[in-house]
Amino acid sequence: MRIFYSHGGRGNEGRVQVDGLNIGAAFNGGGVSGYVADTSNAEELSFTLSGGLGEAEIGGTQLNVVPKTGGNTFAGSFFGSTAGKWSQGSNLDDRLKGFGISEQAALNKNWDASGSLGGPLKRDRVWFFGTLRDFGTFQEIPGGYANKNAGDPTKWSYEPDLNVKTRGVNQKTIAAMRLTMQVTPRNKIGVYYDYQFACD
Repeated sequence: MRIFYSHGGRGNEGRVQVDGLNIGAAFNGGGVSGYVADTSNAEELSFTLSGGLGEAEIGGTQLNVVPKTGGNTFAGSFFGSTAGKWSQGSNLDDRLKGFGISEQAALNKNWDASGSLGGPLKRDRVWFFGTLRDFGTFQEIPGGYANKNAGDPTKWSYEPDLNVKTRGVNQKTIAAMRLTMQVTPRNKIGVYYDYQFACD
């Protein structure tokens, strides 16, 4: 999540919400956050661009992500993609090598897999909607190598080990479940659980 603004306001005036609940860091309510909003499984995305309203304390843009709630029909979806060294080309030519660039960032592994399922627990009364997503990237860092002298108390200098390259790694797993109950013809109760695990 990133901060954003509108109408010439401050950069921390934007808000991102899930079902009306702010998900930004505590930087005046805006600010960056490690939370990833599941927009692909959202029922709707609503933007409020007008500032100075009674329901908003800021003048910046508000984005509200409304998750799906399930319904009387069982339905779901699945998505998967992957990439690796096999899918990467190279533009490293003699001109770039002349600038001292001897290697490019290599993509070791990249993936994104997600699935969702929703339906009734009790027809016309209780519904569920659940999602699971796992995605990440493993990428080699150009010019970064392990230290041959690491762990050797007799040597205090860095010597690159060309057999062990440095990698940048990030991975995230997201699991969410939403239960909705129609208590009366005019009132619903919703419970939303969202778990996010990040590894960098």
